[in-house]
Formats: sequence, structure tokens, C-alpha cells
Amino acid sequence: MRNTRAMSPSFPAVKEAKHLDVSARLHPNGKTVDMFVINRNLAQPMDCSVRFVGGSIEPNVEIATLKAATLLARNTFDEPNNVQLGRARLQGDGGSLKYSFPAHSITKLTVLRK
Repeated sequence: MRNTRAMSPSFPAVKEAKHLDVSARLHPNGKTVDMFVINRNLAQPMDCSVRFVGGSIEPNVEIATLKAATLLARNTFDEPNNVQLGRARLQGDGGSLKYSFPAHSITKLTVLRK
């Protein structure tokens, strides 16, 4: 069994975890890409530049972010808005885009390939 006390201060359950965890999927239509990003940093947003290799993207990017004020926040009947899903749009630049992933959040970016 491992000693969990020596874990990373920004994400105590995982030793030396990177702050951003990224995965993506291409829809069956071959045009739509969903990119999922988890920011494990509990205190800081992560400013990133995302580059799409092998082609360009449409400039209009849809963003959905699940976030809360604290890591242990939860919605209840008395407080139904502690964890919220925010939606936004971002302008990409050909094959890249810049975005600041909020602290301890899960973000889905949806882009269309040209």
C-alpha cells in the first residue's frame, strides 16, 4: 500500500499527476471533434494554447465547463447551484485556439474541422 501523504499538493490522490488531463474523440461524421480537459490544479486556472495538427478548424468553438467554488462542492435541494455547467463560445484561429481552463474543472471543447 502506498503512502498518500507524499502526494502532489495540488491533487493529493495522485502522485505527480499532471495538472491537465486531455482526451479527444472524432464524431462519426468525421468533422466534429470533442476535446475533454480536466484541470486538476485546485487553485490556479491553466492558460493553454491548443493546436490541431493535420488540418484547420472552423473559428467558432463551443465550450461547456463544469465548475464549482470548491473541489467538494455539491448540489443539494437547498443549494442547487453550487456546481454549475457554464457554456460559452470561443474564436479559434485556423488550427489553434487559446483558452484558460478554470481551477478544478472539467471542460469540453467542440470544434468543427474544415
